[in-house]
Amino acid sequence: MLPEKTNPKWKKLLTGEINHNFKSIPAAMMVSRLKREIKKNDSPEHAKKLIEEVYNFFSKFEVILTEDIKVIFK
Repeated sequence: MLPEKTNPKWKKLLTGEINHNFKSIPAAMMVSRLKREIKKNDSPEHAKKLIEEVYNFFSKFEVILTEDIKVIFK
């Protein structure tokens, strides 16, 4: 089950506080891109937009990201 967008681990994933080696290359690429974006602009509004983007990606591909989700949000 995918945690809510309000879970603080989403932001930690994007800021690098959580460093995870993804099994899914597309997920790794997505998170890497968003990490670069949040480094450029870490305002709360921008962070919220990026969290929305990563959440939607994980939601869409939840079935293939199950193992990554379990590890990140344990």
